Amino acid sequence: MYLVQETTDIWPAYDLIDDHEEARLRVVPARGGLVSVWEVQGQSLLYLDRETYGDPQKNVRGGIPILFPICGRLKDDTYLHDGKTYHLPQHGLARRLPWCVKSSSTEDGAVLRLSLESDSQTKESFPFDFRLEFEYRLVGNEFSILQSYHNCTQTPMPLYPGLHPYFAAAGKEHWQLRVPAEHCHDLLTGEQRSVSEAPNWQAAEQNFIYSGLSSGWSGQFAALHRNDGTAISIGYSRAFRRLVFWTLGNKPFVCLEPCVAVGDLLGKTATDAAGAIDSGAPLWLAPGSHIDLDVRFIFHHDGRKP
Repeated sequence: MYLVQETTDIWPAYDLIDDHEEARLRVVPARGGLVSVWEVQGQSLLYLDRETYGDPQKNVRGGIPILFPICGRLKDDTYLHDGKTYHLPQHGLARRLPWCVKSSSTEDGAVLRLSLESDSQTKESFPFDFRLEFEYRLVGNEFSILQSYHNCTQTPMPLYPGLHPYFAAAGKEHWQLRVPAEHCHDLLTGEQRSVSEAPNWQAAEQNFIYSGLSSGWSGQFAALHRNDGTAISIGYSRAFRRLVFWTLGNKPFVCLEPCVAVGDLLGKTATDAAGAIDSGAPLWLAPGSHIDLDVRFIFHHDGRKP
């Protein structure tokens, strides 16, 4: 039986439930459309820092924040558009804003639909009319986030969105990482590294960007798996051309972030963007157009590696 239930966890929230499979997903529209909880058969699969979650002045460290219109950080948190300088914080503005609940359903899964639209406040940092439509769908040990990005402006709109899942990872030394990519760039040292090289779980911080992804729905998924056979795999639309891995040595989380591009790219020409090492380039939506993207998360708990 599928259920969508209103609840409160500091913030008004919605629980998407699959009773039969003992699975639950919690979505918090007021905190940037954040997924704060993902549980399957009693296992809590997401890390959440309760202090940042409860403080509206802070970015939430944990759950699955939404990154729009950019992933990463701009130089000095500013960019130039049409001769005017705009300020845009790291990872953009969507994760800082309240989203609107549009509808829910329990047909073929527990489903919640949210939207976010531009207004005078958003135009102070991103001078475009936009509409985002997100659908969260839970079925058993799998959930997906279907995303639709609409350009409602009469000029092309640049964006390079993404998601920033924080997976709970106590005992990280028991975890392994697999990313179907051609290249891996260490963002902290500036060096290229082997795609198959295992993370150093003792390091104070690690931050890699993977490119040349074998992505889409052809059976290629990035995965985190533990020695006990449990695993989380992530599938993503082909427009997600980069995957960022980030973790802190003293924190029990691992982030594996599908993104279109990352870094100081907004306001750059295609030539400028191409010069950024392994960062990719923004998407440009034509006036009145939209792009649909989705990301799928699957928890494997039957001992089979994904």
